[in-house]
This record gives sequence, C-alpha cells and structure tokens, in this order.
Amino acid sequence: MNFGFLKRNLGYKIFSLLVATLLYYVANAQQNPRVTRDIYVQPEVVKLANTLVVKDPPNPIPISVTGAEATINKMLPQSIKATVDGTFVKPGANRLPITLQLPMGLQSSGNGPVAHSRSSPPKRRTRRSTASTCSSPERRRRARNTATPQRSQAA
Repeated sequence: MNFGFLKRNLGYKIFSLLVATLLYYVANAQQNPRVTRDIYVQPEVVKLANTLVVKDPPNPIPISVTGAEATINKMLPQSIKATVDGTFVKPGANRLPITLQLPMGLQSSGNGPVAHSRSSPPKRRTRRSTASTCSSPERRRRARNTATPQRSQAA
C-alpha cells in the first residue's frame, strides 16, 4: 500500500484538525456555559463525642457553586452535603472547618467555609416528685392536674 497521500499537505491537515477541535470546544461552551450560583447549605455535625451536645447548631452557610448550566439546573440543594467533624470539639464555643461533598461536575469557589457552634455537656434529667417541690396543698393539687394528660372524648 502506498501511504504517500498522508504525507502530502501535512501542515494543512494538522492545522485543520486543530481548528476543528477549537470549534468543537467553542460550540460546546456556547450551548452549555459555566455559571455560578449562590446557595445555602446547613452543616451537619458528625463524630461528636457522647459526652457533648450541640447547644447552638451551625447556621446555614452560603457557598458559590460553579459548573455547567445544565448540571446546576438539575442539582438539588440536598445533593450538597456539608459536614463538620466533631472529633476534637471541646465544651464551649468552637470554630471548625466544614467539609463539602459536591456532585460530579461542580466546584465550590472561595475560601473554605467555617462553622461556629457551641457545645456543652448534656444536662442530666432528674425526676422530681411534684409533692416535694410544692409547698402548699393548693400548689400540689395544681401541679398534679397539669402533670396528668387530659383525655379527649371522641364524639
């Protein structure tokens, strides 16, 4: 076989291949442009020690998501997961980094978000007798009436 036709006008062939590739990417970018949207995501505290309770959960954080317009239009806010690792949380106010999990084809722009939350040891629930906390018989009667649930009668 004679492959001499491949070597003729080789410069023109390479140039036309580059122009075709460039035109493909320009047309694709016009049909599906990259856009940026701002959304709010509620961070979730994970891996928190059993001896601590989140007193003030982190506020929803704004993030800028960049991606193809078709991908962002299909995206649901629930598909973005924001988690705060509570492994090294101490009682009191904490400032912790937030880890974002984004769907394929999306990127978050800007600095890494930070969560502000307060944690404290869980309160012990003690059972108190209404009789011991009330001093007068009238107060005991009112406490007993409010402590017992009212039954509703169906008609």
